Amino acid sequence: MKVVKQQLGAGLVELMVAMAIGTVIALGAGQLFLSTFSTFSAVDELSRKQEVAVFLTQILAEELRKEDDVDRYALSCSIADAQCLCTISDTDEDNQPVINFYKDFEESHVISDAECSDEPLVRSVQDHHYEISVPIMKGGESLIFHVTKRDIVTTTNPE
Repeated sequence: MKVVKQQLGAGLVELMVAMAIGTVIALGAGQLFLSTFSTFSAVDELSRKQEVAVFLTQILAEELRKEDDVDRYALSCSIADAQCLCTISDTDEDNQPVINFYKDFEESHVISDAECSDEPLVRSVQDHHYEISVPIMKGGESLIFHVTKRDIVTTTNPE
């Protein structure tokens, strides 16, 4: 008669396989977390830029279409906490800040005074046509959009 030996616990090989599988799962979960976090950061940065652009287009377009005061809003930039902080202020309201945003430079980029200098915000291109330049793109480049006084441009002058 043969005696069958019964195994009571997990052997060394089974334990090593379980640890390897657990390590792979933990590394995969960590990688998923890191990629999700970097995606969230990129989307957050893009949504902040979009928020600034939408706000400014609404405010500035409305104001320029109402009156021809191209100097009402001013853009000023200064270095703060190793970043270039820009402020758009209302000159008719004692330079009350309207919105603040940072110029978008790489983290390792050392910002110079020339890169973080004041720029004209609104420029008159033609009669009743304006160019607005806001430095919110990568590398401190400006997002440029145009505003036209539609009611004046679309009305015809009977002569």
